[in-house]
Amino acid sequence: MFGVSVPLCNQACAFVYSLFRIRFGSSQPPLISCDEISEILKQRVDQRHESAGIVVGIIDPEGPRVISYGVLDHGDARLLNGDTIFEIGSVTKPFTSLLLVEMSLRAKSR
Repeated sequence: MFGVSVPLCNQACAFVYSLFRIRFGSSQPPLISCDEISEILKQRVDQRHESAGIVVGIIDPEGPRVISYGVLDHGDARLLNGDTIFEIGSVTKPFTSLLLVEMSLRAKSR
C-alpha cells in the first residue's frame, strides 16, 4: 500500500481544490484537458518529487475521467489506474469542506 504523509495529504488536497476551482470557479468554467492534467501530474512526480505517483478522477459534463501518472511506491513499479487502492490518511475534513463549498456555490447560482 502507498502511505501518504500529512504534508503530502495537504498538497494533494490543495491540488484537488485547484482542479475543483478550475471546474466550478465560475458560471462558465473552462474544462481542463486530460493532457493538461497529465502534465501537472508529471511535474509533481518527476520534477517536484511530491509522490511516486498520482491518480486524478474528474466527473464533468463529458462524463467520468481518470488520469494517472507514476508508480505505486518508490521501489514498487506497479503502474497506477482508477482501481489503485491508496492509504490516504485523514483527509475527511478537507474533502468535506470542498463539498460544502460546492453546495454553497450551487445555492448561490439558483
